[in-house]
Parts: sequence; structure tokens; C-alpha cells
Amino acid sequence: AFGISVPLAREVAHAHLRGQGLYVRTASFLDRLQEVRRVVFDKTGTLTTGQLGVSCLRPAGDTEGEVLARLASSSMHPKSRVLHQALGSQIPFADAEAVAGSGIRVDLGGTEYRLGSAAFALSQGLPEALCRADVVFSRDQELVAAYETHEELRHDAVAEVRLLSAS
Repeated sequence: AFGISVPLAREVAHAHLRGQGLYVRTASFLDRLQEVRRVVFDKTGTLTTGQLGVSCLRPAGDTEGEVLARLASSSMHPKSRVLHQALGSQIPFADAEAVAGSGIRVDLGGTEYRLGSAAFALSQGLPEALCRADVVFSRDQELVAAYETHEELRHDAVAEVRLLSAS
């Protein structure tokens, strides 16, 4: 009787979890579930809507604004895409170089422009007044513009996390 009832009960539990949107990848999940003490969400769209917004903390001037818009248009990174939308469509730079995990850069007549993290774009750290900036635009590694990206929480995110915390 146990040989039939235990696997059947596990399959019913897994089916119920799938119905709730939780897909179990390993058979030992139910055995290990009672040991869980912390849950970490690391994927955009899990607790958020998945749509980025952008706030300008320090704008670029007119001349460099066009370079910034073209550089943002040259990258497929989500943060560049939201800047591209906010600044307006521009012709991308054909010779822009993407630096994995850091940003994108282009050399225009001996002047290097960078768009990406502060560590990538700036020779010195980000000024404290702009510490919330997660996207920085620079000319020869000097700060030109700074932006903060943000995501909206899903309407049910707070309630779901509270429910998990109570379990």
C-alpha cells in the first residue's frame, strides 16, 4: 500500500504546486522544503512588472545628449533600451564596443564616450549626491550624465512575500 500511496501523494502535491505556478524540478524538493529558511528572488519580473523606468539625476548637454542617445541605441542591454526610449531613437554607432558586464564605449575623434556602470565609465568614483545612479555616461571617463533605473513592484508582490514569510 505504501509503495503506491507515497508516489501518488507526491505526484498530487507536485500537480497542486504546478497549478499554483511553482514548477518542481527535483523529486527531493518536498523532503527538503521544511529546511528552507530563506528565499531569494533574483529574476526581473518575479516580483516586479519587468518594465524598467528611468529617472535623470544629472542630464547631458545638447551636444553630448545626441552622443548619449546614439550610444544607448547601440546596445541591447535593458538599461540602455530604457534610455533609448526616454531619449528618442537615434542612429546607433556602428563601431561602438560592448564590454561584457560593464557597458558600451565609442571613440569619436580621440574622445572616448562610455555608457554603463560607474566603475566602467568613470576614472574616479561617483559623487555622493549621485550615488543612486546605476547608469553613467562619461566623456574621457569624466562624468557627463547620470541615471537611475527602477522597476515597479507587481500588485501582488508584497502580499506574496508576506505569505511566504508566514509559512
